[in-house]
Amino acid sequence: MRERRHLLARVPDLIFTGYVAALLLLSMPPAFVVLLCLPSGRPSGRLLPAWAQFVIRTSGCRLTVEHASRLPSDRPAMLVANHSSYLDSVVLMAALPLEFRFVANHGLLSVPMVRTAVRKARYVTVNRGEMKARYRCLLDMAATLRTGISVLAYPEGTAKGGPTLLRFRSGGFRAAVQAGCAVVPITIRGTHDVWPYRRWLFHRGAMTVTIHEAIEPGGRARTEIARICGLARDVIEGSLESPDSQVAADCWSSPLRTSAAPPIPGAASLRRHSGRPRGR
Repeated sequence: MRERRHLLARVPDLIFTGYVAALLLLSMPPAFVVLLCLPSGRPSGRLLPAWAQFVIRTSGCRLTVEHASRLPSDRPAMLVANHSSYLDSVVLMAALPLEFRFVANHGLLSVPMVRTAVRKARYVTVNRGEMKARYRCLLDMAATLRTGISVLAYPEGTAKGGPTLLRFRSGGFRAAVQAGCAVVPITIRGTHDVWPYRRWLFHRGAMTVTIHEAIEPGGRARTEIARICGLARDVIEGSLESPDSQVAADCWSSPLRTSAAPPIPGAASLRRHSGRPRGR
């Protein structure tokens, strides 16, 4: 009886998963064909967010963007976000109204369509298992920032932690300090509920992307890298733990929205990140 009830409880998720699979099967091939026809760089980079917005809108999952005005419009920035789901990158492409380059795991290059998208959009790639590759990624991030284009990285380096925030790696922060760019922390909530890590059933739900105040580098010393890394992690962790930052109820018909969010408790007195951040 209990197993039957458990199976019945999963029926809505099975139906929603089938709907999302059909949506991807119908939208990805034409988007891929257009991508192949576009020149690399900015044109290809603009197509991917447009596709992501279409997918999010059509899925019926509500995506709310809080404090989008905090994103710098006149200079590049190092964007850093928590990572708990495969869905995070699609959500960020749909949510952030600025040009940026992702830092993508080299493992994604084994998927032909994803490899083409990564290369056409000129995303930065990294093999975290090789020291030389991590250093090359650091140089690529700093070079991209110096050209005036923002970079987005997941300092945790993996989505394995799920909703639990893991220790931050220092590569993105080191690149920001070397390029003299501000770091903008971003909190993503709800994606793990919609598509949990290493699960293949989707759950219709609401998601929120919160943009936090930029953290300006105060120099190029090693201690500055650790300071910015700690501050960014504390801001994101505080937002995840805030009782006022729960996403809204599930909803089928809900376009992308922007709204103001309540202040994060204790954000004015951020605590230092304990421990030394890891290199990329």
